[in-house]
Amino acid sequence: GKREMRFKVVTGSARREWDTKTGEVSMPRATELFSDEMEYIVFNPYWNVPKGITESEILPKLEENPDYLEENNYEWHETSVGNRILRQTPGVHNALGLVKFLFPNKHDIYLHDTNEKGYFRYPIRAFSHGCMRVHEPMQLAEYLLKREGKWDEKRGIDKWLQGGGETWIKLENPLPVHIEYVVVRVDDEGHTHFLADVYKLDHEPMTRMSAADKAFRVRKLARALTSNRGAQKPKL
Repeated sequence: GKREMRFKVVTGSARREWDTKTGEVSMPRATELFSDEMEYIVFNPYWNVPKGITESEILPKLEENPDYLEENNYEWHETSVGNRILRQTPGVHNALGLVKFLFPNKHDIYLHDTNEKGYFRYPIRAFSHGCMRVHEPMQLAEYLLKREGKWDEKRGIDKWLQGGGETWIKLENPLPVHIEYVVVRVDDEGHTHFLADVYKLDHEPMTRMSAADKAFRVRKLARALTSNRGAQKPKL
């Protein structure tokens, strides 16, 4: 019932793209809104590059520079089911940073660290491919490990980062995760804050409300004109 921590996040991009199949404009990288349960912490994660990013971003750079994969710590990997995927090796160079927090879902969205900290300085932070980058991920990891009774006071986070290999920790007490979108909020002091509607989710409802209000005012004027013929016209 009370807030334990609060972090800045970088969310999915609000960039609009034309969908040639539907003929509509959409925001394909916007972070989805849903609820789930966090089940795993992964230290020193690999980044399994999604097929779409591989084809649209990585391969064109590889054509320009044959050493691009090696220079940026990418490697081809064959999965247990025989699929060949591109992945980035663990380390500070990794796009997911040093830790990720998984709540398996159909959108393939999760929380993670990042090797690009500069975006947290921006007031509006919609730059990712859909996942959420956490400003202070190690504080969140420490909280979860203490909640699980797995925190080592002497070695701290280093216990899980040493060796540089990927380490999975299953949460015996899954943490509820709710990805919500709020454009108006009230802070602890009771002040109202109006926030940027980056995904335009509030635009359509507000447009309907505005249209309904305009229709109401037109009807009100019409009634006034009907009941006050000859009198001074009322003002809108």
